[in-house]
Amino acid sequence: LPDITAVVIAFWRMGLASLFLWVYSGFNNQGKLKPSWRLPVIIAGIFLGFHFAFFFSAVKLTKISNATLLGTTAPLFTLFIEMFFMKRRFPLITIFAIFISILGAVIVHGFSMDFSSEDAKGNLLAVACSACIALVFLIAEKVRKTTSTIIYSRHLFMIAAMTLIILSLIRGDRLFSFSGTDFIFFLLLGFFPSILGHGILNYSIKFLPPSVVSSVPLGETIIASTAAYFIFFEPIPLNTAIGGTLTLTGLFILNFRNRGARFSSDARL
Repeated sequence: LPDITAVVIAFWRMGLASLFLWVYSGFNNQGKLKPSWRLPVIIAGIFLGFHFAFFFSAVKLTKISNATLLGTTAPLFTLFIEMFFMKRRFPLITIFAIFISILGAVIVHGFSMDFSSEDAKGNLLAVACSACIALVFLIAEKVRKTTSTIIYSRHLFMIAAMTLIILSLIRGDRLFSFSGTDFIFFLLLGFFPSILGHGILNYSIKFLPPSVVSSVPLGETIIASTAAYFIFFEPIPLNTAIGGTLTLTGLFILNFRNRGARFSSDARL
């Protein structure tokens, strides 16, 4: 979708995903969202809208490998919030994993302080999209305790779509200027990565910590970078390969070596 702006792509992805779930709910009653959860879901939906706006903007500005790598660093943000705001304690290896993950992200950026280039802007937007989705998962952890996946997801996607409409109006984007082929891609984005992909994540957040759930998209980096190489002939820069390896290593350590001690009250920093 090279001729469609990032915000418009994000809107149609969220709007169609929400529509699919509301139509399904019309045929198969799912119940209603509890009034006490309305404000948290609205906040989460706003952050989700910005997440996709930032992510698709990053894809258009920087390498796909960079965007998908830096766009999956949400576990770093969830862990930071869990440690310093939710007062959860973590083992030393978790701190080490965070350090090498951040180091990898810095290497991907190229140790450059020049934020005027397109790549640099794209990298920063990818990091911003990770921060947004981290907040979404932290809110979802609370809401999903008493709310079904479909009820939560349909409201979440709807608020995200409404947020993106407002953004598109502010930017002057044209929401309905696209071809039939473009709309097919919108449908695919709305169904597969949104309803199936994010739907699975929204389901899992009821049973797993946000840091673990936010680590699930790690495979996206490898798959997307490989696909970009063969489909778009987009090379993977050396700094991305090295930094990406470090970041992925750190995130895998966070995910697979610390789950047992993640919420232990006697875990030491």
